[in-house]
Amino acid sequence: MKSRIVTAKPLVLSYNLADEKHSALEALCATENVKYRIVSPSQANEQIGFLCGFNGFKEQNSPCENPPAEECLVFSGMDRRRLDSFIRAMKTASVSVSLKAVCTPTNQAWTLYTLIGELSKEHKALNGGAAN
Repeated sequence: MKSRIVTAKPLVLSYNLADEKHSALEALCATENVKYRIVSPSQANEQIGFLCGFNGFKEQNSPCENPPAEECLVFSGMDRRRLDSFIRAMKTASVSVSLKAVCTPTNQAWTLYTLIGELSKEHKALNGGAAN
């Protein structure tokens, strides 16, 4: 089976961040030459692939009755080295977001709502049920 490598431009999706985190992350993305996109609670039922701008995904326009309250970042189009560098830059800039994910072939078909639910479960399991 031949694999197809798709190169996407570096992108950070942010969901439900406080204004000060949003501003700091937006500045960091500009410095790092990474596109920054804010996802609104009304878009929580959209697929990750659509939100990242991938071909083959269409807008669902399905309202989310109970959007997640957690804050979340989704990274796309970054190799391991660039992602590690970006996370270090976030720490240096004191931007902390508990729920983070990389867009993968598996999760790009998930809705943001589903992804945040999975990340939240994993975070609670790893932290003994603690919120942070």
